[in-house]
Amino acid sequence: MTETARTDLQKRSNDTLSKTPLSRKKANKGGPKFDEVWQYFTQGEELNPGHYKATCYHCKKEWSRGRPVALKAHLANECLACPEDISKYWRDKLAENTAWVMAGIPFEVVENPFVLDLFKNLNPAYIPPSRTTLSGRLLNEEISRVNKKVTSELEIADSLTLSSAILAQGLKDMKINIERLQIWCKTRWGSLYMTADSILRARPVFDWILLEHNGIVTNSNVYLLIQDEEFFTNCHHIRSIWAPIKECINILEAKSASLADCFVQMIKLAIAIFRLPSSNPFKASAIQIFNHRYLEFQHPAYLLCYFLHSYYRGLGLNDEGFRNAAITATTLWQNLGYSEQECRELLTQFRKYDQKLKPYDLSYDKNMDTPELWWSSIRSKPYYLRDLALRLFCIAVSQAGCERNFSVLKWIIGDRRTRLDVQKLEGISKIRSYYLASIKNELSYYGKHLDETELREVANTSAVGEIIALDDNDNDTNYLLLEENQEREGTQERTTLILEDIIDFTQPIFENAENVDNNTNEEINIDRNMDFSPIDLVNQILEN
Repeated sequence: MTETARTDLQKRSNDTLSKTPLSRKKANKGGPKFDEVWQYFTQGEELNPGHYKATCYHCKKEWSRGRPVALKAHLANECLACPEDISKYWRDKLAENTAWVMAGIPFEVVENPFVLDLFKNLNPAYIPPSRTTLSGRLLNEEISRVNKKVTSELEIADSLTLSSAILAQGLKDMKINIERLQIWCKTRWGSLYMTADSILRARPVFDWILLEHNGIVTNSNVYLLIQDEEFFTNCHHIRSIWAPIKECINILEAKSASLADCFVQMIKLAIAIFRLPSSNPFKASAIQIFNHRYLEFQHPAYLLCYFLHSYYRGLGLNDEGFRNAAITATTLWQNLGYSEQECRELLTQFRKYDQKLKPYDLSYDKNMDTPELWWSSIRSKPYYLRDLALRLFCIAVSQAGCERNFSVLKWIIGDRRTRLDVQKLEGISKIRSYYLASIKNELSYYGKHLDETELREVANTSAVGEIIALDDNDNDTNYLLLEENQEREGTQERTTLILEDIIDFTQPIFENAENVDNNTNEEINIDRNMDFSPIDLVNQILEN
């Protein structure tokens, strides 16, 4: 055997021995190595083998048990005293490694057996993380990714704060009572008014900036816009249209709001549009949008509540509006199980109320009374109209206050996330704000209309498995949708407001207007005819 062959054999033998379990065990005799993140923390008392207390070198924050995942997240996202290069290093590390935060779902839901079953149906090979992993490591990594993206965008931006600082200084010097320009937000129904109002109020500052600090406006579009007289005219028109909308939102968010308040505010909005000058370029569009939305909002109960409101008493209603309110009242009373004769008595009370005859001639103080209090004062039997009114006014307009639920922090915390610390709450808010601002770039299929072929490709790519075919036999639903579309197409051709058909907008009441089951036990010994038409009954009585 040559010397070269003997050397190769000896080398292979040594390599084989080095790969045996015994050799590996001896090589690892020193135990697992500490994570490099410990270089930035003071290692404290050993709690148990391999686990120590930790203290941050930079901010002196302490952990009773230092976990590398939490320590990395602290350096990347939380430590204000940490040098930027170190923080950026750990942000990049975590970013190398969404939807849960954006949807406002509690982290514990991920361990719900039905949610686990859903994931398995979508992708049998997918193993969902635990809620601890989801709210810990995965959330920290996502926060780092967002911070990294935000930092990258800020690095390539110019004149970020100079113009804002000068604008704020100008507002302060000119004693204009706004801190900054209001930004339009899709989920804030009154924000368009606030945006247009802040632009108009800040116009003197814009003129001053153009005169004294011309160079700080680097965006050519903005530069041209703040010199355009037509732009400010349009802002004025928008503000005049949205002022009653903002007032309407504020009133309907009150806990005491009723269905009548909804209809009254709709009337006020219609009047505001009705009184716009014909020269306003937004009037035609405002009429079409109002008519379209009114058809979505329209329900007979709103009109009836407006009629039964003791302050308004249906003022402004024409004959058609009065007839519709009477038909609605009769239909509701019939649905509650009352006979034809009892509905006739209801209509008699209905007309007495309209004419302010006893016992419906009581005064109403809008500053002290409520419709419920006023109707509860009616003592004349039978209590048909009183009971119907109280039933309607007991309906809470619960969804009118939904704008308040768009408060980001309140939405994130909710009822099941009250134990979030400030850092984690800040991180979730960053994720949500960033993805809302960049939603079209971050979500692959947002706002895209996919045909059947593309939809199947998406489904196959996502490993969903198959697409459930729509039922082609649902002709009734399609017919109703077609009817609705035809009706809406008809409203687009109108040049007048739909409410003009039933409301007289010239009534003075609109110019300064501000903002329980107690059925009688008495039995009527008559033939209780339940098979009748409310419409025919109303027509018969009104004609007589």
